Amino acid sequence: MDIQSVAQVRAGDVGEGYRILQPDGSATAAIMTIEWQDERAVFWLDDGDVWEFPRDRMLSAFWHEDGPDVPLHVPAIDAGSPAAGLLEEVVAAHPGDAEIRRLAAQLSRGYANPPGIEGVADLAAELYLRLDDAPHAAAVCRLVTGERSADGWTWIAQALGIAHHLAAAAGDTVLRAQCRERLRERVVQHQLDRPILYGDKIAAAMADGYLDSELAWRSIEIRKLMTIRATGGSQTFTDDVLDVMIAERITELRRRAAAQ
Repeated sequence: MDIQSVAQVRAGDVGEGYRILQPDGSATAAIMTIEWQDERAVFWLDDGDVWEFPRDRMLSAFWHEDGPDVPLHVPAIDAGSPAAGLLEEVVAAHPGDAEIRRLAAQLSRGYANPPGIEGVADLAAELYLRLDDAPHAAAVCRLVTGERSADGWTWIAQALGIAHHLAAAAGDTVLRAQCRERLRERVVQHQLDRPILYGDKIAAAMADGYLDSELAWRSIEIRKLMTIRATGGSQTFTDDVLDVMIAERITELRRRAAAQ
């Protein structure tokens, strides 16, 4: 295989659009999306494969245009999904956004299970927190706000928290009350009073220059605060304090996302 410009780089420094040269001389498909999970890099490839490496693992990588001409795959939305119409609309509203396309395609293959429910929360967060698309974020949240899966409760709660926040902004008191009622079904008081926030994770990612990881931790923290605000009853944070914390963090996430 005649490949130009192969570089030895850490997994944590590989970017979207690159391919990885394997020990046998073959190459992976192009990297479409990268996720950071603690000290590991997870690469979503354009052929649907998912590869995972420690951040410090040295890899041989090259830009996809420097190798054999393999066009980037565009994940397709399953037309048979009950949510296909909504997901196609979401993708059309954000053309060229690989993460929105990936999450939408993933959801079209099912969202009534824990991984699918997690994907709903992730897509809603991407739409609202990063892209300021409140209408589509609210519509995506509605896919699971009636879901009763115990295994997926963490993600259902996040979707309810986002939905409550958007309902408050829209003046929808009925939806706000419905979200709170659902969340109050599973109140764990110490999680409202002493939530684990992620300032240290965010600071570490910034210090290391891992913007994707930084944005992921910021998103998770905002969703947690939204869920606390929507549930109500925290003995540590008043509603006014939570509103300020959420607003400040959304502003900073969008500012940092604009640097991508």
